This record gives sequence, structure tokens and C-alpha cells, in this order.
Amino acid sequence: MSGGGLLIFGAGGGGSGPSLLFQDTFTDADGTALESHVPNTGGTWIEQSGTDWIINSNRAQNQGGASGGQQSAAININQSNCFVEATIVVFGTGDGGLIGRAAGDLDYILVVIESGALILYRRVAGTFTNIGSFTGTISANDVIRLECNGANLVTVYQNGISRISVTETAGSTNTRWGIRENGTTPMEYDDFQIDLA
Repeated sequence: MSGGGLLIFGAGGGGSGPSLLFQDTFTDADGTALESHVPNTGGTWIEQSGTDWIINSNRAQNQGGASGGQQSAAININQSNCFVEATIVVFGTGDGGLIGRAAGDLDYILVVIESGALILYRRVAGTFTNIGSFTGTISANDVIRLECNGANLVTVYQNGISRISVTETAGSTNTRWGIRENGTTPMEYDDFQIDLA
């Protein structure tokens, strides 16, 4: 997939200023397929792995976890130096989280979001490598941000506070950003956006 579409796999100012590239508050009827949903700003969601991304209670979630395997969705924003952020309304039971600098479902930077930790991975040719972590309380309705800048500094924020910061060159030219699920109980995302870093 390429161009301005959103790829389903798996932000700077936190507002609607000139750096905002994509925004979705997931406002739609329950059961609407994410790929049929019209975001606030930006292109159209495209499911890349899994076919079960829907809107539920004005949040994005994946309904296919029980069938096993990873489910992911992303947007090709044609920019590699960005941040992606979302409000985590409900925690899932798998490795749900945010994806940055993705080239497809086998290559991306991932922050896994759990109630007691944030865990940062790179995935290259399907192989995951842990590159950083934070242990602490992550609460419902926290805003989590994954930022990759032009110096290849990858930073994870919780409510604006830096929790993980590492230098990582993998995927430095990749331009897809999105969300990921890998559990039987889905994580629920709201207020998703992508901005220039």
C-alpha cells in the first residue's frame, strides 16, 4: 500500500495546527468498519493485517484477537519524522500499542502499552527486539505518544512526560504510522493523531 491511504496493521502539537497530518476521534456508528469510516483529517483507513477493525462507542478497536495473530492498521503519511499519539481508553490483554516508521506488517517501531509498563520494540523482517522500557502506572485515558525525529531519537511519552528515549535507525525512511492489537480482549483507542515531529 502506498500514497495517502491508512494502513491497518497491527503526532507535533497535540492540536490542529500546521503540523497536524492526520486526526481521528472515531466518531461513527457502532460496528462501522474502520476502513469505511471517514476520519476528521487525512486519508482513509486501510486494513493491512486482520479484517476486524471497527468503531465501538466512538473508539477504535479490533474484534479479531480471538482468532489469533497480530492485527494492525496504519496510515501512510509520507513522512518519517513524526509523532503518533492516542488516548488509551481501555487496556487489552495482548501487545496492543502504537506503531511508527512502518514499511508494512513486518517492519516498524512499536510501543506496547500495558497497565504497568511501556515497552519499546523494533521489528525488522518480522523479528522483534526490545530496545527500551518503562515500568510504572499507566492508567485508562492516559495519552501515549511515540515520536521519531530527524536525529533518529525515538521517544515515548505518557501524558507529555518522557518515559523512554533511545537512538534507533531501523526504519528511518519508513512513513506509515498506526495501531496494533495482539490479544483476545481488545484495547480501545480514541483521539488518534499524527503530527510532524
